Amino acid sequence: MVLEDVRDDIDQGDLHSTDPRLQKIDAHVKVASKVAIDVNDKSRAENQTR
Repeated sequence: MVLEDVRDDIDQGDLHSTDPRLQKIDAHVKVASKVAIDVNDKSRAENQTR
């Protein structure tokens, strides 16, 4: 798995900031946080209408 490989490289000091895997992980994190914000906003809106 990508995260495990990256973690191993971090532990060994072999990970560089230009590693393309980091860009892929960063993209996934941005999508996940956008989804979390949207869900939170929707939940907040539903709570206000009650």
